[in-house]
Amino acid sequence: MYCRKIVIISGEDKMYGDAKGILTLSTEREGVTAKLSVYRLSPQATDYLCVIRCGVKTYRRHTSASGGIDDAFVTDLQLSPTDKICVIVGIRDSGKPVAYGSNCGVPMWESGLVRELQPVPAPETPPKAQAQPRIVVADEDPRPDVEETPPAPAEKVDWESAQARARSAYDDEQIAEYNFYPKNLEPRIDRGKYVARAEAAASSLDAWGGYNTVYRPRLKPRPEASEQRRKDEPRVPSYYYRVKETLDAIFRTSSPERTLDEALQGTHWVRVPYRERAHYCVGLVGTAPDYIGYAVPGKYSLNPPRQLAGLSKWLPASKSEPQGEGYWLMFQDASTGAAVRLD
Repeated sequence: MYCRKIVIISGEDKMYGDAKGILTLSTEREGVTAKLSVYRLSPQATDYLCVIRCGVKTYRRHTSASGGIDDAFVTDLQLSPTDKICVIVGIRDSGKPVAYGSNCGVPMWESGLVRELQPVPAPETPPKAQAQPRIVVADEDPRPDVEETPPAPAEKVDWESAQARARSAYDDEQIAEYNFYPKNLEPRIDRGKYVARAEAAASSLDAWGGYNTVYRPRLKPRPEASEQRRKDEPRVPSYYYRVKETLDAIFRTSSPERTLDEALQGTHWVRVPYRERAHYCVGLVGTAPDYIGYAVPGKYSLNPPRQLAGLSKWLPASKSEPQGEGYWLMFQDASTGAAVRLD
């Protein structure tokens, strides 16, 4: 498929001129042909390097010119209508860019082509190792005729005879006559005492996990039994008991809010004044309780107040007027005290 791409090249440098030019890439029978034309180059430099990136492939071209470049050549690039093309022209010896262009709006410092202009240093050739001269004593034969002695064959071991000798040397009666243990050796742990304590306080040992010194195979609970016991245990509202005194004082000194009691079954609410002609409501949900509720009176709106976004829901005071007066409701988990998200 025939394809043709045109890239505008420009640059501005006080020392090397104000370069302008164009790069044309086209698919021909022999391959992708490039035509590079750059003008307004300074005559101070005559050896240039052109780097073209088409897609993910890069092509380098050396050219010599004075004041301008007009060069046509065949590349090994692959060209398609969707390829992004970047081209840079720089001075070959110093690696200084003098002109740049792209068809995709990529700046020169993001294209990575500036690194391609840098001259590649020639690999250093390691010095050749010099042969050390061999010193020969006058009376010494430089090539002595020494006969090499072959290694001795490995000795064959008769394992059956060795085991028979070991069995005959073993005297069980002799070993039994000696006590190889210290006379004052005492057991490190009174196993009966620790097991008795473990039987008396199994729950504390479960929490401690002291199995390094006590062997209690019968006291270790089965995982399925522990999991079932945790599921059967009632939910304890730990956060509620930390604030229970404050809530009790609020409920003793505040008047009931019947509207919320009737609208939400299984709850109990009171009205708490906090400034002149203003109030909010506090309630308990469930028998444990399960949640601590708060209600802010207001008028209906499509979105809650900014401070309550994501944490509140609208409850109308009257079912006949769902968009009239009502409350913005919020809840706290009685076990953790975390706010319950209602969005």
